[in-house]
Amino acid sequence: MKKHKRIQILRWIARAVGLVFVGTLLLFFIGEKIWDKMNTLTWLDILLLLCILFFMIGVFLGFWRELWGGIVIIASIFAFNIIDIIASASFEWQFQLWFLLIPGILYLINYFLSLKKQKNEE
Repeated sequence: MKKHKRIQILRWIARAVGLVFVGTLLLFFIGEKIWDKMNTLTWLDILLLLCILFFMIGVFLGFWRELWGGIVIIASIFAFNIIDIIASASFEWQFQLWFLLIPGILYLINYFLSLKKQKNEE
């Protein structure tokens, strides 16, 4: 029972951290009035915004499917960095965005702990 409670706590920490990050990103979109600038966005801007959108989708997907939520979050942040590297033509990772991997990593850890717990119960 103790292990199950730890998994639940970790699950809610992952969800809370993800929601805080999504809320923060939405505040940036609201503050920058991104919808007013939609007609002036370049293809690169649209691709980067899609990566952020997939990050947000991954956070909500993780509520029901932790494995897929974690994969989508991690893939979207790596895609963001790869697109940025290709666009800037220099190998410079956006280290300020690595903290966005935290909910994805927590989702994956929680998924594997739950899987391990299920195997132990059988």
